[in-house]
Amino acid sequence: MRATLQVLLGAAVQEQSSISALPPHRNIVEILGIVGPAPIPQEIFDLCPQLMKEASSRNDAVGIVMRYHPQDLESCITRHQSGATSRLTSHDVFGMCLDVVLALRHLQRYKCLHFDVKLNNFLVASDLTLVLADFGCAQQTTREGTHPRGCRIWALLLW
Repeated sequence: MRATLQVLLGAAVQEQSSISALPPHRNIVEILGIVGPAPIPQEIFDLCPQLMKEASSRNDAVGIVMRYHPQDLESCITRHQSGATSRLTSHDVFGMCLDVVLALRHLQRYKCLHFDVKLNNFLVASDLTLVLADFGCAQQTTREGTHPRGCRIWALLLW
């Protein structure tokens, strides 16, 4: 159990370090902190006290604290296609496409490879702004096409 907790905590720290290496951007998720079995910092606890109290009482939980987004892009599209909510307008779709491009451009500008870009990893805010999340597989490159360890990077794209 302890080894699993260490792996989870390591993955959360890896994700936070990948995001913190980038300058802030409106279409990239902002990590406010990591919750684990250690005491929770007061500024994180103040964001949502009940949830933080429950998380800190468990000895096997690790979580990443970020701003709340009600859904991901896949569930947003599914709900709109099924008619469960009002239809997306062409203006909404254009804005979402622009958000995807701006997020990916920001990653390219700062030489960050996400490796897990998919509909589920774009979170949708209540105003339909998209935010790219899940940087667990992300890697920084030092120059065009080179990993910090010096090997060439080849990314497999699945369609």
